[in-house]
Amino acid sequence: MTVVFIPTRGRAGMLHDKVLPKWEYQNVEEIILVVERSEFHTYQQLSKPHNNVSVLKLPQQNRGINYSRNFIVTQAQQWGLAKIIQADDDIYPRPDSDVNRLCSEFDGLNTLGIGIMVPFYGLMFGNKTIKNENRPLMSKGALGKRLFSLDVQRVLAIGNFDPSLHSGWGDDELVRQGMASLQATWYVHSGVWGVSVAGRYSDGGLNALHSGSLEARRRGQEHSHKIIFARWGPRYCNTPAQGKKLVFRWKAFMDDYVPGWQNRINWEKL
Repeated sequence: MTVVFIPTRGRAGMLHDKVLPKWEYQNVEEIILVVERSEFHTYQQLSKPHNNVSVLKLPQQNRGINYSRNFIVTQAQQWGLAKIIQADDDIYPRPDSDVNRLCSEFDGLNTLGIGIMVPFYGLMFGNKTIKNENRPLMSKGALGKRLFSLDVQRVLAIGNFDPSLHSGWGDDELVRQGMASLQATWYVHSGVWGVSVAGRYSDGGLNALHSGSLEARRRGQEHSHKIIFARWGPRYCNTPAQGKKLVFRWKAFMDDYVPGWQNRINWEKL
């Protein structure tokens, strides 16, 4: 059985009402809510009615999602966990899926982790493909990081999540570091499906970090964009500018850092 970590902020009610009840269908060892220090008691109260749910307080306040993800991996290593699941607080595995498969089906795959499947990934894989297959499928890029497994030692070997990317794209950056250091590509499991319960940038999460300010969130994402551009350069990343969204050229990156990556795609888009 697997230990599941859910970094969460400002979404205690949604977790209690919509997300944690669905996790009770899964045979996991423990679900650990990783929370800001200021919200510890709120989440501690909501966890009490749910089986196998505990709450872990972050050491520092207001550091952002990738600080939380970094802390989780470090904590997992200290506890002797080889593989873990990290999940956003607004998604859960479908009751007819076994989320443990994200940790148990790594054999033969050069990867850091395996993500859960959601319907719009049919745009990459093909709707028939994701319906008919029942195994991890290599992603052309970095789909599948809203709920995903991680190999703890491999993640630590490439430097872990980067806390400086406090407002976005730290999960994609982890995948890039895995490709550059280990030629490790990312996978999505077509037999393990997730259900999302909130829209992008809904209350809580990143919005809470930026106190609900769209301008503050934009500046935070521009900060992350500048770091990624400085790290990888214009061959792969568009030049940061006010109002510009980050665009990363995954195919060029994979061509350079994972020679022959196309040979790992053993599925056909249908």
